[in-house]
Amino acid sequence: MAGPAFLFLGEAVWLDLANTAPNPVDSVDALPDADASRAWLAAAGLPILDPRLDPSLLTALRGESVRLAQALAEGRRPPTAAIAAINGVLRGAPGRELLTRTAGAWRLRFLPTTPPGPLELLARSAARTLADATGQVRRCADASCQRFFVDATSHHTQAWCREICHASAAIDRRRTHRPQSTT
Repeated sequence: MAGPAFLFLGEAVWLDLANTAPNPVDSVDALPDADASRAWLAAAGLPILDPRLDPSLLTALRGESVRLAQALAEGRRPPTAAIAAINGVLRGAPGRELLTRTAGAWRLRFLPTTPPGPLELLARSAARTLADATGQVRRCADASCQRFFVDATSHHTQAWCREICHASAAIDRRRTHRPQSTT
C-alpha cells in the first residue's frame, strides 16, 4: 500500500505545512493523525517527531502558520499569536550565538548545539520568510486551488502556485470567452 501523497511547492516548508490544513476549496485535513504527521515530515525531508513529543504541537504550529499566511496574503500585519508561536519554538532551541566574518562583514549567527527538530526547522522557515523583504506570501489565483506560496518575482506579479494552476485558469478563461453558437 502506498503512503499518502503530499504536494510540496518547495519555496518555504512552513507554507507547505499550512497547505496541509483544510481550506474553503479542499476540506480534507492532510494531517488527521500522528501517523500522517510523521509521513508528511518524512516527505518534507524533516526529522520525524520524537515519539515522546505531543503531535498536537505540530497541529498548533500549522494553525498559526495558516493564520500567518492568510494575513500576509491579504496584506495585513502578522498576527501576534503566530509570531509568539514562532518565537516560542525558536526560543527553545539550544545553542549559542557566534560572531563570524563573512565577505568582509561581521555577522552574528546562532549555532545550535543539537540538530534542530522539525518544529524548529518549520519556525525558522517562517522566520526567514518574514525577514525576507524580497518575497511576498500569496494565495493561488486558481479558485480550485487556494494554496499559499511565496511570490519572489521582481514585481510581485506571480498569481499561481504552480504551472498547472496557471494552465487551469487559462482554460477557464477561454471557456468563458468562447462565443456561443446560434444554430
